[in-house]
Amino acid sequence: MHLERGVEVLTGFTGADDHKYEPGGGMKPSPFSLEDLTGVLGVGSLHILGLFFIFDGLYGFFPLLERYAATTSFVLLFTVPLIVVSYVLGLFSSLIVDMLLTPLYLRLTNRTATLIEVARTTNDFVISQMLEATRHQRLLNGGALAFLVLALGSLLETKNMPSYEPVGYLGALGATIAALACPMLALRIQRQLDQFVVGVLHIPSKPSGTTQKPDAKENV
Repeated sequence: MHLERGVEVLTGFTGADDHKYEPGGGMKPSPFSLEDLTGVLGVGSLHILGLFFIFDGLYGFFPLLERYAATTSFVLLFTVPLIVVSYVLGLFSSLIVDMLLTPLYLRLTNRTATLIEVARTTNDFVISQMLEATRHQRLLNGGALAFLVLALGSLLETKNMPSYEPVGYLGALGATIAALACPMLALRIQRQLDQFVVGVLHIPSKPSGTTQKPDAKENV
């Protein structure tokens, strides 16, 4: 049972309530989490926007896209595939960047010890907090790469708006700052989780609340 929980924390791209743990040790799936879907789609959408800016800055892609996007067939044929591509890009970048940054997190935090403690515990609240923190970290890591792509696209896009070049440079600067802030926030989440797990699991349990009554002396 503990091994299943540890593997779930390491590999499951899930939210805090995605699985319910039953007393027998099995996992009962809960309803689909909309927050997981929107988070990954958001990261993927940033990737698509950044890639669009890159192609438009290099090849002047916008006039061609605008001409085709005005047609009904384009909307019917490309809306769903774009959503799927956005999800795949968001999920792929989140998992890849998280894998690359994991050695850094292991050096700067107590992530390994925290994972071992969570795998051993039977406290479902602690497990849910671990899963939620893991999901937020992966989204932030994927967002870091997405913001870097967006920053590059903003720089390349400046040549297409000669009168508004400062806007492009400002967008690139903001995206770069956001890209640097995302891993720092993910690191902060891990450190807070380490403190939370230690604080919850290592609190000495109080003895059963039995109040000792004074001995009553019999009146002779």
